[in-house]
Amino acid sequence: MPGGLAGASSDPTANKELMDLRMQYIQTKKDFGTTQAEVNKLQREIKVSDLTRSELESLPENSDAKMYQGIGKMFMLSTREDVFTTLDKTIKDSQSKEADCSKKMSYLENRLKSQEQNIRELLSGAS
Repeated sequence: MPGGLAGASSDPTANKELMDLRMQYIQTKKDFGTTQAEVNKLQREIKVSDLTRSELESLPENSDAKMYQGIGKMFMLSTREDVFTTLDKTIKDSQSKEADCSKKMSYLENRLKSQEQNIRELLSGAS
């Protein structure tokens, strides 16, 4: 976060504005970190689902291998088609959410830069 209070004037409105900007900056930085963690989680989810799908594809279609899907705390016997449908849906949904989160991260990054610039301008104007 930019500079300290050293350059701030004794003007109470400038100090209040500076504190408001800092609070907004802190909140935006927190939102950015949360969104970044969400993107990482979604990327892991995509990799796991994709890897699971590729491993299951290596099994012959007419094999007697039983397939189970995790549902809550239990596993339920499912058909091959159901398992692949679920994996495809998971991958598609995660990719969509990842794209949305990436857009949000870009917006938050621009907002952080703007808020940093506003704080610098306020501090330099107060000196």
